[in-house]
Amino acid sequence: MKDKTEQLSGHVLIVDDDEIMRDAAGGSLIAAGFKVSVAENGVRAMEALEDLRPDIILLDVMMPEMNGFDTTRAIRQKAGFAGVPILIMTALDDLDSINRAFEVGATDFITKPINWVILVERIRFMTRAVQMMNAQQQLQKELVQAQKMEALGTLAGGVAHDLNNVLSAIISYPELLLCKLESDNPLRKPILTIQQAGQRAAEIVQDLLTLARRGVSVKKVTHVNDIVSEYLNSPEHEKLVSYHPHISIETDLSSDLLNVTGSPIHIRKTIMNLISNAAEAQPDGGQISISTYNHKFSQPQMGVKPIREGEFVALEIQDKGCGISKADLNRIYEPFYTKKVMGRSGTGLGMAVVWGTVQDHRGYIDVISQPDAGTTFYIYFPATREIAEPAQESVAASEYMGDGQVILIVDDIAEQREIAANILEMLNYKPVSVESGEKAIAFLKTESVDLILLDMIMDPGLDGLETFKKIIGFKPNQKTIIASGYTKTVRVDKVIRLGASQFIKKPYTIETVGLAIRNELQR
Repeated sequence: MKDKTEQLSGHVLIVDDDEIMRDAAGGSLIAAGFKVSVAENGVRAMEALEDLRPDIILLDVMMPEMNGFDTTRAIRQKAGFAGVPILIMTALDDLDSINRAFEVGATDFITKPINWVILVERIRFMTRAVQMMNAQQQLQKELVQAQKMEALGTLAGGVAHDLNNVLSAIISYPELLLCKLESDNPLRKPILTIQQAGQRAAEIVQDLLTLARRGVSVKKVTHVNDIVSEYLNSPEHEKLVSYHPHISIETDLSSDLLNVTGSPIHIRKTIMNLISNAAEAQPDGGQISISTYNHKFSQPQMGVKPIREGEFVALEIQDKGCGISKADLNRIYEPFYTKKVMGRSGTGLGMAVVWGTVQDHRGYIDVISQPDAGTTFYIYFPATREIAEPAQESVAASEYMGDGQVILIVDDIAEQREIAANILEMLNYKPVSVESGEKAIAFLKTESVDLILLDMIMDPGLDGLETFKKIIGFKPNQKTIIASGYTKTVRVDKVIRLGASQFIKKPYTIETVGLAIRNELQR
């Protein structure tokens, strides 16, 4: 991949019926580092314009078939060429000719005989002006895109929070029921189906949270090669291969790859989404190449979100499929903007989730694609020299059962309080509950509890942070767990810094709640 700081000198199209003039102008510009194309008259220039796509057009006035004025007018009327600089070369130095040149759309003019040094400098100046204008337009597009994603993310976050509260009953109650049913009970299968459907819905909600930039709650040192290998051996990948049996996967994973600090689940989903898209871009079969390598940016990469210089882990996923059109390329990260069949091959959130994950990891994403020539995605995650911790083993349920400790549930939604109470009773705790931060404070002024399970988002009234601040004002050592339908937010981090070391995300599961309470009580 080319460094983003690389810039070409520019492509100049010379249109002149005089071969000597074309050669002289072309030689001077080539010597100055420009790419040069030529056309012997206006008609030939118009025929070649779409294929050549020049940055600047150097145009003679007096030509057969189609003079320079008419050619300039025709260029300006052609879609996509309204802003291409046109430098008129003319022996006509009268005011009427100069005015006519500007009226039909010329950017500037230079009179014959040509001083080739002045011509090169004039075109060099115009090239710099074009590059600055293009850079400004690109920054504006990136800013508009960032603002659009921010607005959609805010909406998605609110929807996800409400959906997580609804899904709690669909996920938590089946788990509670399954714990009470015998293994041969005929109700187990339909209840398990309900639970699995709820979990799939929760995965979609997690995508919404990632889009809202509230999805990455766990940051651990991990190795991207391990995540790639784990996905390629997963049931999800086997399912993808069954849909696309003629797709082959080629990997080139660097043996000395550095680690990254991030969320393995989100990086895995990024890999899964990109591989899935690459497979669907090759319906008749083909090859997907997955590469990892260390990459160092020696200077900051400028843009709306500048990438700092330093070491990065690069993930490159390439296909030779149908490619992405220029119009679609500018919109691929928008939520629900998809060319797939909704409900059969995706939700329209895949690339938005990829974008959100990269942003949450302070990374950088780039894509190069041409219709019918394939697509390559480049993702850069900041590297770390820290060593990854070994994977934790699963914990038996007997290790996180309670011993009758009193747990105060604080949540503004009655269903959430009831679900939490049922889970706590199953774990052998004694639950009590209140519906607001204000009532929790009043209760604790006369009663003592071993631990508080405190909801973060409560409206109206005090939220989790405000409630916890007031509680530790008169109970400074009160053990507390923070819960939310979102993942970690800035306000959650503030609660943790104040002393609540555990955070759990809704929907609740027995294991998540049990382990969090055990760890907090033992702290």
